[in-house]
Amino acid sequence: MSRLWSEALMSDAHATTGTGNLLIAHSACAPHVPVATRWWVLGSDVSARLVEQHGAAFSALHVLETEPENKDAFAHAATCERQRYARYVPLLANRLRRIHGLNHPDLFWERVMGMSLLMHVSNVLRIIRACELLAEVNGAAFVRSASQRRAGWVPPNEGAYRQCFQFEEGGDERLVTDYARLFPDRLRLMEAHMPDRELAPEPRRAQAVMPGSGRFARLWRRRRELLPELLVRVLRRWVSPRLLATHLYWRTEARQRIELRSLGRVRFELPQSFPSGEPVVVRHDWRAVLAEPPEGADDFDRLFFESLRMSAPASWLETLSGRMEAARSRLAGLTDLRWIVNESLDEDSLLLCGVGAESGISVALCEHNYLQQQYLGNMVWYMSRKVDVYLSLGWADARYSKVVPAGSCFGWIEGRRVRPDIDVLYVSGVCVTRPTVTSAGYSTSGTINSARYLAMKNAFFDGLAPEICKRIYYRDYPAWKRETFGVHSLDRRFAASLLNRVGVLDDQGQGSSTQLLNRCRVVVTDYCSTTYIQALLADVPTIVLFNQASYYLEEQYQDFFDELISARIFHPDPTEAADFLETILDDPDAWWNSSSVRTARSAFLRRNLGSEEALQAHVLALMHGRFTAVPAQTAEEHS
Repeated sequence: MSRLWSEALMSDAHATTGTGNLLIAHSACAPHVPVATRWWVLGSDVSARLVEQHGAAFSALHVLETEPENKDAFAHAATCERQRYARYVPLLANRLRRIHGLNHPDLFWERVMGMSLLMHVSNVLRIIRACELLAEVNGAAFVRSASQRRAGWVPPNEGAYRQCFQFEEGGDERLVTDYARLFPDRLRLMEAHMPDRELAPEPRRAQAVMPGSGRFARLWRRRRELLPELLVRVLRRWVSPRLLATHLYWRTEARQRIELRSLGRVRFELPQSFPSGEPVVVRHDWRAVLAEPPEGADDFDRLFFESLRMSAPASWLETLSGRMEAARSRLAGLTDLRWIVNESLDEDSLLLCGVGAESGISVALCEHNYLQQQYLGNMVWYMSRKVDVYLSLGWADARYSKVVPAGSCFGWIEGRRVRPDIDVLYVSGVCVTRPTVTSAGYSTSGTINSARYLAMKNAFFDGLAPEICKRIYYRDYPAWKRETFGVHSLDRRFAASLLNRVGVLDDQGQGSSTQLLNRCRVVVTDYCSTTYIQALLADVPTIVLFNQASYYLEEQYQDFFDELISARIFHPDPTEAADFLETILDDPDAWWNSSSVRTARSAFLRRNLGSEEALQAHVLALMHGRFTAVPAQTAEEHS
């Protein structure tokens, strides 16, 4: 896969250009430009790959940071994204009404645009910051030829948009090109056909075979689900649902139980996709309407709207009519349907919700298995805009009127604990080149945060005696997942450095972390998302490396983890965490069963996580019509 790395070249003597111009370039062309004594680099993953691909000539790099460097800058960027998003929704809704001839409310169009709109605001914010840095030094943007960067291509859907703009470099290249075209007096554009360079594949590292991971073992574990599933299928055939649950990550037994308790009035379905069934034929006239700068536009507005001309997904425009027909066909015949409950708010689920609203169907969000309300720039505000009811994992916050403390039916725990054969299980997160949006929940995204995260991990492993490291089962982010998005090169290097340090390095994901938790004496994780909650619920001795330099907390949540820190479950200092692990490793249960740990664990879970039964009761109340919903706000009301 070819990649555009935003590089910048300047000679100390200015011998090449005579002006000391800055150059953004593709990493593949680095050997073809004069090697100066100093290099400035832009972008999320440039410096490590330049050294990796082209050697020591690019080892002395000066980085122009385009990412927020501290909490104040991060908060400013997150606020900017939120304000721009709220302002653009009604503007774009008006234009989409003109284009499609449909007089639907703003909320319908906000659902149609989905996450792509917020991601695009975030991407423009990042790139305009980079281009301004280049403009300050009279820079020139060096990009691939139009054919190589597929200048005439439009993303067919949200997934393709995300692949281009978040996981690859083509999106950055598009936005830099748009900026140079809009502001030629600030940034000159240079095009060249460049040889593509493929990155070396990640080495296949050690893996461990999990007991009970074969097909027969899985079937044996699920034998109790067969009869309930047969009854559920019968109900689905004969009963019209009042509540449709789609794209929910519930464990099978919980899903079967609520379908049976409701006598089929609650129906679960696999995620639906609504393709138009036709190839994308670009409507340049429609895209010209979308790209019109608004009255009184500033530079950000001009770049944002102009970039939509070829970067807005076709699912907003060319294929929307066919997709809407497919969604209506899906709901046809469900005459009793009153609620759609969803967890992912993906593009197709939101379209189904929007089409359902035409018939008075309300929408509830079942929160994903991830606590994020405490993080700066969290996505609760974004998700609550789209729905009538927000069923949280169990937490409450007076700022969000739609949030209802509920619970979770996610499979946090699988099976029972066995005699431990893993001394220390380390469950790792992963660094990616750029975040989806500016949220502290994505604290391992981008170069700044990736470097901080890996420095923390290095300090932890450096603080352990070699013989302790050899007792670690390191469960890396699975390779099959890593292949789907842009893993940062710093992450690949770090994982490779552990090959001969830890006892087992598993990057194939043969055994889920849920299964591995049942086999370990103590778990260490740096992934402040699902894993630490799983470990707390499984009641396994748990150490969490908590990187306060990137997991920024909202002001009202500054004490969110304090009890867990005091109990030495969460550790802001990785070296102290290493020392503590060595101290308790002979008998981790003695520490874990102490009164201070039991109190801290129980208080945290009680405050943030409700029961499975509580969530099911709320869903059944929705189905019976006994739940008073807060109507989803229009964009104008919300902003």
